[in-house]
Amino acid sequence: MSGFIRYALIGIIVLLANILESITGFGATVAELPFVSALVGIKTAVVALCMVSLTLAVFVVIRFHKDIDKKAYLNIVGFALLGMPVGMLAFSYLPERALKIALGIFIILAAARGFFVLFSKKENRKPVNGIVLRILLFIGGVVHGAFASGGPFLVIYAGEKIREKGSFRATMCSVWATLNSVLLIKYIITGDFTVKTVMPVYLLAIPFLAVGVAIGMFLHKKVSQKVFSIIVYCILLAAGCTMLGLAIAG
Repeated sequence: MSGFIRYALIGIIVLLANILESITGFGATVAELPFVSALVGIKTAVVALCMVSLTLAVFVVIRFHKDIDKKAYLNIVGFALLGMPVGMLAFSYLPERALKIALGIFIILAAARGFFVLFSKKENRKPVNGIVLRILLFIGGVVHGAFASGGPFLVIYAGEKIREKGSFRATMCSVWATLNSVLLIKYIITGDFTVKTVMPVYLLAIPFLAVGVAIGMFLHKKVSQKVFSIIVYCILLAAGCTMLGLAIAG
């Protein structure tokens, strides 16, 4: 595959994924990662997409800081930070094939959980136990430390605690701004951030990120959340199955 086609595909992936995140407040990195990692390698993809996500999160926090639920933010960040060191060690020491298998399984489970919540009747669904929620925050921290994409686990907590979608988006972006800042510092210290490999992907992504944000902000009030969620979970399921299949075959 030529360099031009590779970078064009990365741009399109970033555009579509960040339309999603601008609408919902989460989902971009977990949607982007299987495809971008197939093009540039998982470790380069994780670092570059962490930076892209951080850029978007900072923009949303500055723009909508008044909508942040501070109590939910502190709970999510507190427990997630406890789990992140475990994921960071996995990212640094596990081979790429093992990381891809783990990520494929994680994305498939995230998509399956999304479909379950989407189609289960709310009146028949019991609130998630508080202890379970905190365990999920810890697990989300582990996944975020490894892949910068622990959103599906952290969102379970946020979905129980934050009902207004504007507050949900602002709060989750404040979480990503915090956690990804920690990750970026770690990548710089450990040498996982390399100008030669990471910066071309990041700089390429920025214009597509900007367009995606503009479209997503417009669609935030226009798109049916259920229809959009169905499309998102279908993409996640396909991405997870593809990554898992390629990793096992390879």
